[in-house]
Amino acid sequence: MRHQQAAVGLGAVFGGTTLVLLLLGLLYQLALIALALPFALATAMMYWHASGRLLRPRRTDTRAAATDQHGGGGRTAPTRRRAAARELGVAVDADPATVRAAYRAAVREHHPDRPDGDRTRFDALQRAYAVLTEEG
Repeated sequence: MRHQQAAVGLGAVFGGTTLVLLLLGLLYQLALIALALPFALATAMMYWHASGRLLRPRRTDTRAAATDQHGGGGRTAPTRRRAAARELGVAVDADPATVRAAYRAAVREHHPDRPDGDRTRFDALQRAYAVLTEEG
């Protein structure tokens, strides 16, 4: 957590320096704008580092990305609803209040911030809840 706070702090300093150099460059000397560019890059890098995007692995399997984009790996809607209901432990035709209660109880148990939390199970629960609550 300290590294993230340091990255945010440095990003703020570099962002402020960038703005000051840009304003001075526009008002007095255009060459100062060129000096502001490395600070702008450093600001962006600090933001990416603090948000976790800098070290996040990129998806390389284009087939998996294409099937995710078009709705669950080629499953039909009823099959997706059955799988989602099984994931949450509710009936396929359960009312929204029951689905929400089951989702909240399961998420509370498997949340990644808990010491015994499971990130993959948490993500699966979120996907299942999204399938069961979507209109249509």
